[in-house]
Formats: sequence, C-alpha cells, structure tokens
Amino acid sequence: MSNPMKHVILDTDIGTDPDDFVALLLALKLDQKDISLDAIVTSNERNGSRARLVRRILDLYGKGVPIFQGAESKGIGRLTYWMRDFPSNETFDRDFPTKVKQISEQFTDVHYVGIGPMSNLAETLQIHPELKGQLKVAQMGGFERRGIGRIFPLEYNFCLDSEAAKYCANNSDDMSLVTANVTANPGTAILPYSKIHRESKSRGGVYQLLAENFDRFYRKGIPVDFMNDPLTLFTLIGSYVGFDRLPVDVNRFGRVKPAVEGNPIYISRSADYKRFMNTMTEILFS
Repeated sequence: MSNPMKHVILDTDIGTDPDDFVALLLALKLDQKDISLDAIVTSNERNGSRARLVRRILDLYGKGVPIFQGAESKGIGRLTYWMRDFPSNETFDRDFPTKVKQISEQFTDVHYVGIGPMSNLAETLQIHPELKGQLKVAQMGGFERRGIGRIFPLEYNFCLDSEAAKYCANNSDDMSLVTANVTANPGTAILPYSKIHRESKSRGGVYQLLAENFDRFYRKGIPVDFMNDPLTLFTLIGSYVGFDRLPVDVNRFGRVKPAVEGNPIYISRSADYKRFMNTMTEILFS
C-alpha cells in the first residue's frame, strides 16, 4: 500500500536569493508525484512584488496553485529586491491562516515548508493554536555556533523576525529545522556558470527567468548561492538530511542552542550532499 500524498504549503521570500526560485520550481516538478502543492504564501513581502513574481512563474510553468500574500518586510537586514517586478492589477488573498486550517482539516499529512522568515506561520499558529498538533513543519533557518556557524553574525530568515522563529520553535509539535550549519556548505554551492546556471540560461520559459535571478544575484558581487531551500524541501521526499531531536533557545540573531527544557524539535546535523545535488539537478531539468 502506497504512502498518502504529502500536502504542502510553501512559504517563501522568493525574489532575492535564487535558491527560493529553485525550490519553487522543484515543488512544481514534484507536484502530484511526490507531493501535492496546495498553496504558496509569500513572506518578507514588498507590497505584493513577491506574490507577483510567483504568479509570473506559475504562468510560465503552466500550473495554477493558490497564492497568498503574506507578512510585509519588517525592514531589517539586506532587503535589496534583486528580481524585477511584474506589475499587474491582480490582488492576492491575505487570509492564509484560514487556508492553512482548511488544508489541515481536509488532509492528514500536511507539511508547512518555510524557506523565509517565520512571520506567517507564527500568525497562523496564534490564530489557530490547534494546528500545532497537525502541521508538520520543515523550516530553513537558524545556525549553531559550531563549525561554519562560528563565522555567522546572524541568520537571515530568523533575524528578520526572531520573535516569530522563537514562538514557532516553542509551539510546533513536529518541527524540523534545517540550519545554515548544514545548508551553507560547499556541497550545495552554485557558482556563476556552474551546470545549473548554464543549463538555465540555455533553456526558455521559466528557466530564462531563473537564469535572470542568478544573473542579478551574482552581479551584486555575491560569489555563490547555496541551495539552502531546496535541501529543506527535500526533507519531504527522502533521507537527505540527518537530525537530532532536542529543545532549543533562539536569540534575535538567529542563533539556536540546546535548551535545558522546553519543546523538542528536530535539528539538522548532516546531509548527503552528493545525492541531494544529483537528484535535485535531475528533477530540476526533467
């Protein structure tokens, strides 16, 4: 007997680092095969520009998924919007907490995949606290002061709304946190004119838009893009990430550290980078 389909709500601050774009495209590729992509919520919004980018991607891909405009940017951190806007008169539904509740009532295996700040999930759990026992949360964010984490001054997703991150860590019964310690690794690095960048530039449609996102990102002088968000998404489809389970504290810079007591969550410890990158590339260009 096959496993039930995983129903996914993707929460993304797409339009800055290209890994969000890659994660969305992978989710569209996996839709109705390994997962059911039931809703997309934008976070760290800039007056709907991220939602409009999602609409443009869906139109180019030829698929319809409900889009919700989520929390606005709090004006903290590096908020340069590297993708161009796609002006339109479309307005987007903002009542994402109701949509999350409806999906959770309709299906048993519901996953909230967060690849941006946790503002939207915190709001949803505050309005519908009963969902903390129903949603399975996979979140990219935070770092530990070990290994590569020793050089981090902050972690972007968590520091944009550290109170939301702390609230969600304390109020999610099934939360997997994929930290920057594991994701920001040479094994996930996409350099200018690497295979994924070159292949995107050689194709049309939605891939041309992905190549544009890479180009604009690199032109800002950032030499590498780590596939943080695709690795987080892949926790739903295989054993690509290894976890420990323990309670944690979250500080305002995004640092997480073990707590003496509290709500236990799964926190990443390792990843199978080669298998992840090979599978990701194969799916992305299938």
